[in-house]
Amino acid sequence: MTVSSTQSRIDYAGDGSTTGFPVPYFFIENADIVATLRSTGGIETTWTEGTEYTLTGAGTPSGGTLTAVSTGTDYTPQSGETLVIRRREQFTQPSDFAVAGALPSETIEEGYDRAVMLAQQLSEDLGRTAKLAETSTTTNALIIPEPEADKVLAWNTAGDNLTNGPTLAQITQASTKADQAAASASAASASASAAAASETNAAASATAAASSAKTVFMVALGDETTAITTGTAKVTFRMPFALTLTAVRASLTTASTSGVPTIDINEDGTSILSTKLTIDANEKTSETAATAAVISDTVLADDAEMTIDIDVAGTNAAGAKIYLIGDPA
Repeated sequence: MTVSSTQSRIDYAGDGSTTGFPVPYFFIENADIVATLRSTGGIETTWTEGTEYTLTGAGTPSGGTLTAVSTGTDYTPQSGETLVIRRREQFTQPSDFAVAGALPSETIEEGYDRAVMLAQQLSEDLGRTAKLAETSTTTNALIIPEPEADKVLAWNTAGDNLTNGPTLAQITQASTKADQAAASASAASASASAAAASETNAAASATAAASSAKTVFMVALGDETTAITTGTAKVTFRMPFALTLTAVRASLTTASTSGVPTIDINEDGTSILSTKLTIDANEKTSETAATAAVISDTVLADDAEMTIDIDVAGTNAAGAKIYLIGDPA
């Protein structure tokens, strides 16, 4: 008989109903077959012929069939379970030839078959072992140390052999601390980002505050009750410091009942307004004027002579004041 197939193992997934499982390779005796059931939890149980299963096909080139016992105690593989059927030859040589005796060809061939089957068996075993890569430069004979409870295998400091490493509890503790450290780092990063954002906001607020802190220079054009009258240089004064204008305003204590009071501001005899300050009739501030004032000269020099003209007085308007708003230059 020849051994024409390299297969010596087959796996079947249980479904709770299938009991017949083909063994599609040659085996000489029933004792050469080992059946192992792996549970859903990974627990392996080696079956015994006549208890959990029956077997046919020994000596048949195409193999045979393993049948799970389902009467009495039901051993049918269930869903999630795996039945592994392997050929496992004994490492013995059962043939004995007499000196100068006959050499039966079938017996000799069976011996060759067993040798090939053993080689396939070893190949299958080696296929499930941990191995170094083909290109590994390690030449040491790797030795697994004596087992120690709860300890894991690790490479030694030289990286050329195995040693017993930390315990599972130590690994769990280290992992927990690493997670805590990562969480702390993340929280610290978030706090730093928040602090940076707060610093940026504070700087922006300071800039905005500095921007909004304007100098206001107010000049009264008369008393609070006497109606104003038209005229040039109604008030003359000198600038106590240089000022960059950003706005001008005018106000009244008593509004004009008719007519639009109009005021001009001059620096050293020249108007600084291309559109003069106006306060509409029945209003007390230039902020509500239909036509807003336009500044044509924003830079007032230190000690410049300033004069205020009232071009239009309106009717009964009193308590006129002008406001120069800006930043000291």
